[in-house]
Amino acid sequence: MKPLDVISSVDFGYRLVWRERRYLLRLAAVPLLVKAICLLILSGLGWEQNYLRMGLVMLPSFFTEGWMLAHVTRLIFFDQRWPFRSSGDRKQDEAVLLDRAYGVMLGTMFYVVIKFLLAGVIALLAAFQVMAQADLAAMSQQTAPAEPSFLAFLAAVSFLVITAWGFRFMFLYIPAAAGITGDIIIRTKQGMLMSLQMMGIWLVSTVPFLLVLGMVGSALLSGTPTEGGAPVSLGAAWTLVQTVVSTLMAMVCTAAIAAALRNMIEKPRPSR
Repeated sequence: MKPLDVISSVDFGYRLVWRERRYLLRLAAVPLLVKAICLLILSGLGWEQNYLRMGLVMLPSFFTEGWMLAHVTRLIFFDQRWPFRSSGDRKQDEAVLLDRAYGVMLGTMFYVVIKFLLAGVIALLAAFQVMAQADLAAMSQQTAPAEPSFLAFLAAVSFLVITAWGFRFMFLYIPAAAGITGDIIIRTKQGMLMSLQMMGIWLVSTVPFLLVLGMVGSALLSGTPTEGGAPVSLGAAWTLVQTVVSTLMAMVCTAAIAAALRNMIEKPRPSR
């Protein structure tokens, strides 16, 4: 198998989203609406920092976004578009439709499970951060200077290594949606290298959107008074901006990594 090409894959992702903007806008209409509603509910309940509850509230959004990204993957691998268009051959249409439905359903389920696991990991890290802050506060009250813990340092380094090694598993929904074996990600001999390459694709794909999101957030909140909080209309506008930017970011990243995996396979499946 060929190594992943970070730059050309990201370039393909951006070009695809721009070239297919009308189709992708139609495809993303329902996921955008569901995601905006979930974010508004999350903000209204004040659960932005409770990651486990956040995962439960965002569950409908995970399903619709996973469905959308599964169709983006099918577009890249097989040039299949939603909704399904009949060719007139009943048997062929049934076979193609069954294969598409299976791939989209499997990709969606993988995406939902991955998002839930990420929410659990983030909640666990937040709990560890609270414990670490409590330990630092207790150490600061001691008269004798406390030495840094070697075990804590070792745990931090181990966590970074495991995260870098397992980063590729975040995108298992792509081979699942494409109907190809997950061994291309799971059992590759270049596990760490593939994770680092996927991390590079993810960073190059998402950093521009994060910069735009930061600038828009600063512009929206610059005139907000410090007392009394932001008005409801401003909060709704910020939620809309987050929804659109995060959806575009997911599309570009999925398209880039799907293109990289497609090019990595020596004999990709034929288009239908």
